Amino acid sequence: MNKRNYKIEISNKKNVVDIFGSGIKHDIIDLGINGVTSVNVSHIYRIQGNINISGIRSLCKNLLVDPITQKYKIYIEHKDSSNTKKNTKVCSNRYEIEVWFKPGVTDTVGESVLKSSSDMGIKNITEIKTGTKYIITGKNLKYKDIEKICNRLLANSVIQSYQIN
Repeated sequence: MNKRNYKIEISNKKNVVDIFGSGIKHDIIDLGINGVTSVNVSHIYRIQGNINISGIRSLCKNLLVDPITQKYKIYIEHKDSSNTKKNTKVCSNRYEIEVWFKPGVTDTVGESVLKSSSDMGIKNITEIKTGTKYIITGKNLKYKDIEKICNRLLANSVIQSYQIN
């Protein structure tokens, strides 16, 4: 089996209130930025290893996801997926932001999930990285305001980087 890269996105089901997203929306208003109508927050995982899709599904169902309140999506990433185009529009109604730890920063949750996956019998995973995805929607949101939100609320520039799509 060849080494594969997966990205898992875990979010709340539609009937579950996104408390984190609501809190961030209020923080954005406190920054003086208007026009945001919603913020949705998801946990994201990058998983690398000699593992097939059924192993990834097992990891999701048995470790990462609460089936009562959460749903998940699995993406197979390609080598160039980290170079996705940056959204440089001056104004948009929807932005997706991914926040990840910078290389060299210890990802304790990722390490814990890696150990737990091994304990479950999924042995061929070589690396797990964790991050957070934010979907910010609104009316005529300015790119410079989204950057301000990222720098002031979503990412700690010492240990994290972000990408706006």
